[in-house]
Amino acid sequence: MFIQHVFAQEELVCPQEICCPSGGDCCWTNDPMLFHSIWILPLILLLFFVVGVSWYWSKAAAQQGTSVRKAQTSAQLIGGTVFLLSLLGLHLGIHRCLIPTGTITPYPYEQQWENPVDPPTDILFAVDQSCSMNDDAKVLGEKFNVFINQLSSYSANWQIMVVNDDDGCNRGSILTPTTSDYQSLFLKYVQSYNAKGNDGENSLAWPKFAESLLTMSTIALDKTDDAECNTGFVRENALLHVILVSDYKDSSANPWKSYVDKMVEKKGNSANLRISAIAGDLPDGCNTDSNSAHGGAGYWEAVQETGGKFMSLCSDWTSAQNLKELAEASVISDNYPLENLAEESTIVVFVNDEMVENGWHFDKERNSVKFDSDAPKEGDKIRIRYSCCAEESF
Repeated sequence: MFIQHVFAQEELVCPQEICCPSGGDCCWTNDPMLFHSIWILPLILLLFFVVGVSWYWSKAAAQQGTSVRKAQTSAQLIGGTVFLLSLLGLHLGIHRCLIPTGTITPYPYEQQWENPVDPPTDILFAVDQSCSMNDDAKVLGEKFNVFINQLSSYSANWQIMVVNDDDGCNRGSILTPTTSDYQSLFLKYVQSYNAKGNDGENSLAWPKFAESLLTMSTIALDKTDDAECNTGFVRENALLHVILVSDYKDSSANPWKSYVDKMVEKKGNSANLRISAIAGDLPDGCNTDSNSAHGGAGYWEAVQETGGKFMSLCSDWTSAQNLKELAEASVISDNYPLENLAEESTIVVFVNDEMVENGWHFDKERNSVKFDSDAPKEGDKIRIRYSCCAEESF
């Protein structure tokens, strides 16, 4: 979660909103006096050849006994050619904005974010309840204390909800740091359906959406309003982290993006939603001595769309390092979406007023700045300046 401030310093006034290749957003047309005065140059060149050169060549031709009319025509022809070439040069110069005048700031857009201290986070776990997930659900529950210890080093303001039923309702309560015995409750909740009874059989039938976790998560978030079963879970000032655990692809009826869009709509903006997944590798899944999984199609795309973490179910995903990364993804934002179309070459990034030149890249498809390493921490202030360019056309 972060607090964002957006500033539009000054709107572009270049024709078709074309930016200067040199890095600014100013061009000849920004200064009306300069814009009109530059047309004087072609006229002076035309007059120079048509009048001055024509007179001089005519005089020289008369002295040499050659055709005065031919000399005049040549001078006028050259003058007309120079005039047309001057007009072409001016057109290209204005169109490409090659010469900034400095009348407009080269960075008309600036956005600022402030990462809060002890950031609040809302974490939703959706766990596949098919029988092949019995062992994985149990391991997840047993390693919950490791995850919480990692999370607590960043935030003491967390709440966690487990959903694995078709109605999307939490399995008994929303867990917080003050919940009594939340470790045992989490283990119970993630095994609600796939835990086996004394007879060795599954205690309950599988939910319809057991392998459609995007569907189940969307339903759960839709029931967070007042008087609904998950009321109070989505807090306005908290980052929302949805963690999906499955050994199969998402089997939801609609494309994955439709569910991501619904989650974004519920949260209010894409900047404070993150989806992570522990699933099978793409495209063909994975198979080891200890585990196997089909490719997590649908989950992988949702993770990429929201900047979350994707971990292979066949890897050591419960290691302290992996759970630390999952905890960090719940509180630390490494993705900063820009509200206006940005030209990559104009982006300037500051963290705590220090320019950061490396460790980040511009995601053109999502129009956002993403940190690859050393993401800003709690309390950091992030500032991004940039310009907006339309595609040039002739």
